[in-house]
Amino acid sequence: MVLADGWLEAFDLPPDTIGTVLALSGLHELEPLQHTQVNGWMRFDTGSIAQNSPIRHIPKTSGARLIASVGGLETGEFIRQTLDYAAAWKAAGHAAQVIDMPSHNHFDIALSLCEPDGVLVEAVRASIVRDAQGESA
Repeated sequence: MVLADGWLEAFDLPPDTIGTVLALSGLHELEPLQHTQVNGWMRFDTGSIAQNSPIRHIPKTSGARLIASVGGLETGEFIRQTLDYAAAWKAAGHAAQVIDMPSHNHFDIALSLCEPDGVLVEAVRASIVRDAQGESA
């Protein structure tokens, strides 16, 4: 949701406040959860799903680069949502990169960020360098 439209302006922040976002095995569309046992305690309704589903809030303009990654040991829904979100981000004309992590799952993919030469760390580092040099993705 950090990429969503409107909140930067509400806090008087410049549009280039966010340069790179790393999305790891995310839930970007909450509607499917309304039909699972999770809804028993989440109590989703149409309004809360619309308000809290990042794929429904992709901004028209953004200089932020999305690095979306999903583990190969994920459920099909995590994989689908990650790929769909990255595709929607690209379709809106924004920079996006998808990094597959075949031997990771939802819980351990973030631990790969402890690897200084890991593929996710390298992708974030390269994006930060591009941003510092004023390059587009």
